[in-house]
Amino acid sequence: MDLWFRTISDAARETFMTLIRGISPSDPILLLGLVEAPLSQLDPDLRALFGYSLQNRVELTSPSAVSIV
Repeated sequence: MDLWFRTISDAARETFMTLIRGISPSDPILLLGLVEAPLSQLDPDLRALFGYSLQNRVELTSPSAVSIV
């Protein structure tokens, strides 16, 4: 999602953000985003799509060599 967000036009990005912000907080939706970068390196607008609560985020890391064996 981070690559997509960086490569779309500004108009497309603004349209997407406007549509997402227009969803009521009580509407049950799932916005699943997969990114390659750590959350700290994401565009602030993209990070804001997933809410301010850390309960709404799950960070998965690559397995270590020890955990693969």
